[in-house]
Amino acid sequence: GVDVGFSAVIKKSWKIGAALNNLGSITWTGNTYTASQGSLVDLASAGLDNYDLIHGLDDLVTNSGVLDWQESQERTVALASTARLGVGKRFGERAEVGVDVILPLNDEPGSLAEPAIAVGGDLLPVKWLQLSAGVMTGGNGGTKVPVGITFIVGNGTFEAGFASRDVVTYFSQRNPTLSLSMGFLRFRF
Repeated sequence: GVDVGFSAVIKKSWKIGAALNNLGSITWTGNTYTASQGSLVDLASAGLDNYDLIHGLDDLVTNSGVLDWQESQERTVALASTARLGVGKRFGERAEVGVDVILPLNDEPGSLAEPAIAVGGDLLPVKWLQLSAGVMTGGNGGTKVPVGITFIVGNGTFEAGFASRDVVTYFSQRNPTLSLSMGFLRFRF
């Protein structure tokens, strides 16, 4: 697979970028198998109380079982390709906002179901604190509200922070995305 892209800063305040990601395919050689669909009706067991796990797995994965496995010498799978476009604007040294759009280029497994769009920004109320927030929707995940907080030490040389991909999850059970990211000791040169 290949990724190609470009980014540019215009007049020290505008940022633009575009990329094509996951172009191409992956080819496996050797130790590959393909399976054709079988019927779960054909699977029989003595019940959960005395199910023989070893022979039960054979019922699922052997040619006499539910799935029909065939050994292959080579298997090629196309990647879930996307196009990504973004634009951002910096307001002095304290604030920045941006928009990012991701477009699916095919319908291979793992592809986005629909285009995704995100709007977000960073605010530095003081030199040692960065607050981040945004809204993203589309793709495969519904609407999310990511937030983050970063502590900056040594004129940006060291950073430590916490972030969540969807802060709404902590207050609602609708479309939950439980996440917490932590980063420490980011070194910038």
